[in-house]
Amino acid sequence: MIEVKFRAMQKPGKTVLDMGYKSKMVYGTGFIKDPINIWLISSDQTKAIAFGEKQQIIDPDTIGQFIGLRDKNGKEIYEGDCKKHIGKTCVLEYIESRASFMWVLRLEGRTQEFIYPIDSKNDEVIGNIHENPELKFA
Repeated sequence: MIEVKFRAMQKPGKTVLDMGYKSKMVYGTGFIKDPINIWLISSDQTKAIAFGEKQQIIDPDTIGQFIGLRDKNGKEIYEGDCKKHIGKTCVLEYIESRASFMWVLRLEGRTQEFIYPIDSKNDEVIGNIHENPELKFA
């Protein structure tokens, strides 16, 4: 059975006490949505921010789902992760027409995209587009 997990970037704080605070990736097992924000929830305080104890708002544009696989180094693979393929960066996305997660290569300035299946025995995650936006078209 696939373990259901998510990750997302925490929104930076908006108070004087939070000045200089950098957004970071947090991990959890689900979400709670109110009319204004989305909250990441988890029971594991060492890896995630739990609703009701340390309420942390996440950026919904950065939510990525764990796909149930690990790369060749044992690192969990999440939606939004990046890998190198023929010298270019591919981004892991859910492809609705194929009902699966796949590596997508988009060349800057072009409309054509290339889709590659996941090969967890040979794939190596090099980062993600939320913590490393420069990887999107590298």
